[in-house]
Amino acid sequence: MNYTFGKRPADTPAPASLTAAERATDAASLIRDRVLLSIEPTNAVRMTQPELTVRVDQLVAQIANERRLLFNQHEQRGLVRGEWGVTDTNRKARFYALTAAGRRELKTERAEWDRMTAIMRTLLQDEA
Repeated sequence: MNYTFGKRPADTPAPASLTAAERATDAASLIRDRVLLSIEPTNAVRMTQPELTVRVDQLVAQIANERRLLFNQHEQRGLVRGEWGVTDTNRKARFYALTAAGRRELKTERAEWDRMTAIMRTLLQDEA
């Protein structure tokens, strides 16, 4: 699945219908796009592979930190409940589950998302 700076081609499936492997490729594409967009065009040509690798590693760490902060905020608001456990590979990890309040919030957010995508779809169809 190829992307051009985060734009999904019209004939590709929606994220919900992607397999785990496709979602991983999708995430990797978005990370690559964020890296490329953060580099000045004149510098991108001169960057070596190790420099790009460092930039990607920094971005992955930043995304992981943002995700942790987001889960912490949702936990404080009572939208998710977190508990410590062990993964299949014997690593300590925090597992999250939606609370009843989280399910209500998700329903509200999903309705808003559907409303906004319907508006965007209408606007884009008018342009064509």
